[in-house]
Amino acid sequence: MRTQIILASTLFILSNSGAIAKKAAAKSVATPTSFSGHWEKKKDPFCQMTLEQKGNKVTGEYSTSPYADGKKVQDGDITGTIMKPGHVRVTYTSGFANEGSKGKADLDLTSRGLKWTLVTSPTQDYGEDYSPTSVVMTKK
Repeated sequence: MRTQIILASTLFILSNSGAIAKKAAAKSVATPTSFSGHWEKKKDPFCQMTLEQKGNKVTGEYSTSPYADGKKVQDGDITGTIMKPGHVRVTYTSGFANEGSKGKADLDLTSRGLKWTLVTSPTQDYGEDYSPTSVVMTKK
C-alpha cells in the first residue's frame, strides 16, 4: 500500500511539473529566423533599419538619432555576410563620416529582437558619431 501511495504521488508530481513546463514553453518568445524586415527602437537612442536577407547576404539602410522624437541625425547603408545562423558582422556608412569610411557592427537575432553591437565607428573629422553602442530593435 505504501509503495502505491509513493508511486501515485510521484506520478502526480511528474504530471504537474510537465504541465508547468508546457506553460513555460508556450510563453517563451521565438527567436526570429531572418534578418529581413523593418526593425526599430523608439526610445533613446532611436534607431531603425530595413534589412533584406538573400541567402547569406544581408543589405539595407539604417538611421539613428540620440533624440527620443526620432529626428534622423545619422543614416547610411549596411552590408554583411552571415557567418553563422543568427549572426552577421556588417559594415555601414555614415553621412557624417569621412567619405569612404565605414564602421562595423555585429547584428544578432535574439528572442528579444535584433541586437546591434558596435565594433568600430566610422572615422570622421568633425561632429559626433551617433552610432549606438548597443541597442535591441524589434521587428515592425
